[in-house]
Amino acid sequence: MKSTLRIDERLKKDPNYHIFEERVHQVYEDFCHLYGNTIMSMYTILVGNQHDNFHPRPTIGVRNGLDGKYLVIKLSIYDFIHDCSVAVQMAHELTHYVIYTVMGLDKEKADFEEESLCTAMSLMFVKRYNPEFYEFHVDFIKRKYGEKHPYYNGIYVAEEFLYDIPKLAKEIFITYTLKKYREENNSVKRSQM
Repeated sequence: MKSTLRIDERLKKDPNYHIFEERVHQVYEDFCHLYGNTIMSMYTILVGNQHDNFHPRPTIGVRNGLDGKYLVIKLSIYDFIHDCSVAVQMAHELTHYVIYTVMGLDKEKADFEEESLCTAMSLMFVKRYNPEFYEFHVDFIKRKYGEKHPYYNGIYVAEEFLYDIPKLAKEIFITYTLKKYREENNSVKRSQM
């Protein structure tokens, strides 16, 4: 498979870039095993890092390029030596990527359910790669976000799925495939009226 994942070349200046690069590729390869190469190579992904006061949270967004549309994932990593943070953020944003591949690049902004599922997946990746930091991340979410926030809900989703990454991955794919089918079906019905 031709990799469709690219990391911003400017990040190579960081002395700990190799740690960042290794974890980004490791999480991406895990997603390739979970969702298959067809899904994971549907769009080019450019990974960057934007840690400053104006962009304190990771994001994913659609951009137009010479070769068509692609997705940009901007992580928010203070220090590349913290590979656990890279895994958490990358898993979260790649879950959004999978949903983009099912729903289309013009999908609605992420809702409560999507953010909860993405957070659950990211917590499962912490448990897989850096279990010693799992409680730290759960406590961080509980302190920073209220009980009604989707990130907080993601803790319960991870527990509900017993931290079973393949099971959650399947649920995400089925949920959004059905949602896309319903949207298309409703659109056809409206156009026939």
